[in-house]
Amino acid sequence: MTQVEQERILGILNRHPVERTNFLKLVEEHLDKLAAPRVIHHKLFSDFSAQFRTLIGVNCERRLYFPRETIVREGTTGDRMYIMNLGSASVKVAKQSVMQIRGGSHFGFNMICSDKEKYTMTITTDTMCQVLIITRSSYQHALSKYPEMKEVALHLEASERSRQRKQFAGFMKLVHRRRGLRYLLEAMRDGMLSEAKNSAQMNDSNKSTLQTVIKGWRQEVAKSAELRQGDEQLRQFNDAQIYNWLQKRKLRIEQVKPDRERSRWMIDTLSNRGPPGPKPKLEPIHSNANARAAARMQEIRDWSPYMTPAPVWRRRPQSPRTERGPSRARGHRSEEASPRLPPVKN
Repeated sequence: MTQVEQERILGILNRHPVERTNFLKLVEEHLDKLAAPRVIHHKLFSDFSAQFRTLIGVNCERRLYFPRETIVREGTTGDRMYIMNLGSASVKVAKQSVMQIRGGSHFGFNMICSDKEKYTMTITTDTMCQVLIITRSSYQHALSKYPEMKEVALHLEASERSRQRKQFAGFMKLVHRRRGLRYLLEAMRDGMLSEAKNSAQMNDSNKSTLQTVIKGWRQEVAKSAELRQGDEQLRQFNDAQIYNWLQKRKLRIEQVKPDRERSRWMIDTLSNRGPPGPKPKLEPIHSNANARAAARMQEIRDWSPYMTPAPVWRRRPQSPRTERGPSRARGHRSEEASPRLPPVKN
């Protein structure tokens, strides 16, 4: 397989206009099926009805641009809105590149809403691009066919005007900043500052320009430092808040951990043993019998040999002695007194 570089092919096509035209037709036929879905499903027309979006997508124009070709120029009038389908292009404001757009980007919506508008930027292709074009006539025709979409169109026009105004203000701010930096770099490169110190050859206009540039540069540096300091303080504050929240959450988890374990144990017990059965019914006990049994048990518990009266020992009268001494029958034992327990009251 032979690989051919894109730049080489484009260079050859530039030298042969007829072949270039045929090549464009071939590419357009290949990419034609991707054009209508891009417009129908574009986020800019998401609030319109499906019929309105389909009509706009079917009637849009398709066009291919080679690299380094200009699609629109800043300050010119027109009646077309452009949607990038494939490729990339550079956006220039006041002859300075401010951004790059790719597939899905759009510009020039205000041109199809009013005939008093002008393009506020220059669009130059970086690669080969397919651009979808919506003309003012096709857009107005769709509104006339679907008049219920006019309110949506007015709301979209107002929001797009506000967005483009803010975007253009940001671009101009970037352009002025770049100009100031370029003036400063050119002055330092040419040695104008050293010449001003050594001799009085610098005229008043250059001197005022340098002073303005240096002043603006210092202001930008101070503003950038202030913004960085504010961002750092905000980051530290957020980190402290997150740390405190995590500590509180950890403490709360430790506090509820016993309850969670107890609940888990109860759930496991119920799942293994099943729910508890009904509480058994106890038979009623008569009050008099219950009272007597309780009194008897209390007397038994309260009795102690150490708390009863001391036993009474009585001596048995002895028989008269004989010569041999007291006669005792073999196997006969004298009776001795034994302690007696107190009678139990019934």
